[in-house]
Amino acid sequence: MHNLSPQDFLAQMLATQTSSIAKYQFEQQTVWIKKAGKRHSIWLYRFFGIAAKLLKLQALTPVPNLGGYQSILTETHRLQELQQRGINVPELLAYNEEGLMIADVGDAEVPSEQLESALKHSASAEDCLRLYKQVVDEVHRIHQKEVWLSEAFLRNMVFDKNQRIAFLDFESDPGQYMNQQLCFARDWLCLIFSASIYLKSHDVLEQGSSYLYATIQQESKQTQNAVLSATKLFNWLNKLPLNKFGKDGYRLTAVLTVLAYLKALM
Repeated sequence: MHNLSPQDFLAQMLATQTSSIAKYQFEQQTVWIKKAGKRHSIWLYRFFGIAAKLLKLQALTPVPNLGGYQSILTETHRLQELQQRGINVPELLAYNEEGLMIADVGDAEVPSEQLESALKHSASAEDCLRLYKQVVDEVHRIHQKEVWLSEAFLRNMVFDKNQRIAFLDFESDPGQYMNQQLCFARDWLCLIFSASIYLKSHDVLEQGSSYLYATIQQESKQTQNAVLSATKLFNWLNKLPLNKFGKDGYRLTAVLTVLAYLKALM
């Protein structure tokens, strides 16, 4: 495997790789190879699409990840586009019809760290709030560049070797299904759904919501209204005994509280 080009290395590894994503060493750096998977069923997407339409929740319209070569093309295009706009995403090293290869954003001395883990295990309430504000600022900075993420959940964010936030997973593109302002709102909703539980566990829900509100206020009215419209989807949850649903109930309670704060402030 010596002196292989990135393209040849990708082709050789894909020939035997069985998992959807795997880590390798290539020319003294860590790389990740994503293999095209089976096409995903579109029936579930259609079901939630109808629900979003009936409830007039355009920002929550499901964005299909069809898998296969199409997902590879989408991620390739999105990585190239975001990198050109100055967004911190993994470097695309090679791709073909079967998969793609990206560089790890960490290194041997400073490995990448999952942002969700960092927020969850914050040493203090102050640290949790600081990290959350950092994420909010970074998402807003991306929007100022007139681009959006694909799935802005904490699980798709990591700290790189320079302790900057890097963004992962671009197999789908919301911009193919909704306008720019709704894509922005979708980013905020993904963040709310994934981060609220950690704000609640560190008792900084109100402070975090206030900071999020002040940031969203800097975006368009359509984006603000689309974020607030999500309360329609969760209104009926207030009638349920969420405390009996374990961790999921705890998470939903946190999300509802953040949305309630935003609604009151707006």
